[in-house]
Amino acid sequence: MNPMGVTAALATAVSWAACALFFTSASKRVGTLSMNHYRTLFGALLLAAAHIATFGTIIPVANHHQMSLLLTSGVIGVVVGDMLLFQSYMDIGPRLGVLIMSVGPIITALLARWFLGERLGGLAWLGILVTLGGTTWVVAEENQKELAQRHQHLVRGISFVILSSICQSVGYVMAKPAMMGSDGVDPLSATFIRVAAGAVAFWIIGFAKSHTWRALCDFKNKRAMLMTFGGAVLGPFIGIWLSLFALKLIPAGVASTLISTMPVIILPMVVVIHREKVSWRAVIGAAIAVAGVAILFNS
Repeated sequence: MNPMGVTAALATAVSWAACALFFTSASKRVGTLSMNHYRTLFGALLLAAAHIATFGTIIPVANHHQMSLLLTSGVIGVVVGDMLLFQSYMDIGPRLGVLIMSVGPIITALLARWFLGERLGGLAWLGILVTLGGTTWVVAEENQKELAQRHQHLVRGISFVILSSICQSVGYVMAKPAMMGSDGVDPLSATFIRVAAGAVAFWIIGFAKSHTWRALCDFKNKRAMLMTFGGAVLGPFIGIWLSLFALKLIPAGVASTLISTMPVIILPMVVVIHREKVSWRAVIGAAIAVAGVAILFNS
């Protein structure tokens, strides 16, 4: 397995774990709709600046087919997938939502096999299953208590999180062909296209739902905007960029699995920042996930 690709995928998980703390803080102040508007907008602006600094132009070099793939990938993965996911969190809670999302890497691996011809060996599949097993063990802790508290929209919530997982997997797999080959789109350009598509789509949806004025008013909340900007740096800017860099170098299923270790990586962060106690179950699950990562490194 390409070490740079594996490292980039793990760095993505670290980046997204950190950005989740920023976005959670921002959402508590202005709500998820406004936060989504600004996280994609800030991300697109940061990527535009990076694109100009790197290539000397804001216009990505991509042919019509590549542009279509990346724009569609952005709308399906960044917009539809995230909207379904955030709604599922409201219906069934984030812990159960993240638990069900654990099937995402397997969906990604199967889609990559069917549409990209990526075939994983037995050792790679073992690494995926061990990593997901450890991550699931961590996330599943105390899930029954949360499930009992959220039963009114259980079916809708589970349906939305499954659909979200499929959308994010489809969006991720669709992006890869646009970056492959001698004329493939650079991962930075691909990230810019996807996030910009997401930003435009979110603001159009906000306007259609008459939410734009509220989002504009929420911009006055300096603390929320600072948290959203910090999350945008780590998520839509650095995180998605690293995820596409990893996608270019290693199989999509492996990249998705490594990125899904975010619930394990976030453990030390909540211990340091929120002073939360971590159970032995979480520690054991984290150790299993690390063992799975080690297998993938050597597959």
